[in-house]
Amino acid sequence: MEASLSVCVPTVARESLFGLLASLERARAASPVPVEVLLGDASGELSPPPGTRVVDNRQGSAAAGRNVCVAQASGELLVFVDDDVELRPDYFARLLAGAREPWQAWAGPIARRPGGDRANRAWAALFDGNFSLPLRQPSVRWAPSANLVLRRGAFEALGGFRELGPGVGGEDVDLGLRLEAAGLGPIRCLDGLVVDHVAGAETLARLKEKAHAYGRAEQLLGQLHPGYEDPRARRPLPVGRGPRVELLRAFERGRRSVADPPRPTSLARMANLARGPAPRLWVERDPAQAPPEGAVLLGTRQRERLLYAREALEPSDSAAPVDAEGWRGWSAWATERPPSP
Repeated sequence: MEASLSVCVPTVARESLFGLLASLERARAASPVPVEVLLGDASGELSPPPGTRVVDNRQGSAAAGRNVCVAQASGELLVFVDDDVELRPDYFARLLAGAREPWQAWAGPIARRPGGDRANRAWAALFDGNFSLPLRQPSVRWAPSANLVLRRGAFEALGGFRELGPGVGGEDVDLGLRLEAAGLGPIRCLDGLVVDHVAGAETLARLKEKAHAYGRAEQLLGQLHPGYEDPRARRPLPVGRGPRVELLRAFERGRRSVADPPRPTSLARMANLARGPAPRLWVERDPAQAPPEGAVLLGTRQRERLLYAREALEPSDSAAPVDAEGWRGWSAWATERPPSP
């Protein structure tokens, strides 16, 4: 019997999402196994399209959107795509070829549609080579999360995607390097598992913002994974003018910017807590309520960190609504031991 599939899509409900949903319907119709689709909605305005479930992600990033989707997914295979790609009709049939191998993670290339002005062509030349990584070799250390498949056990062993900071990506690189460190890598490549990137052209100013964020991500990844460095960081900065020069300079400014050291992922700490003795998780509804005596605070940033550790929730807590009006934040408490970082 083939493994069940859960497609997890972080989204801000942009126009390209509806192209993805149409392509998903065509691919589901040709799939040999049932496929569920979950949308981690950061807009707060998305009504569930037919055949999908919407999961609230108004407090989180794209990494958090994937994590909240997994928290409510039922599939053994977790399929991660972005809301600016489209699936080909035979996508799921090709994906299942990887499931028959003893792989923990596999990925396919992302085909970018050509076009755009000089700035967008410069961006493609500098940064879109990562999209075709799975096309050029049998395995990779990491792969873009716009076309990535993991077995649930491997995902949960890592504690999910780590958020590196507001507006900073790189969570797919971090996940791949953690897979490798845990002995669950490398990520295998399936040439035929192709998705089409369909996002429109962006302004040079927006592309420079993205390049700066990429540079910041490289800085944080270097702290988390000593020895890791993006090949772009070893290139001498070009002289002159033009979009390519401006994008590389923005990347370098981001890489050299002052940033807080990355914190251990709350998901990893929650997974550690879930395996520990007598964990106790508590939803904070009343700010005046005192914490349990001797408890250790793990974090209060985002609700998905508790949703992901749902196996550790006590029955009274698991019944608490996650989208209650007047939500103030979630707190996790352990009475037996402090969490490991």
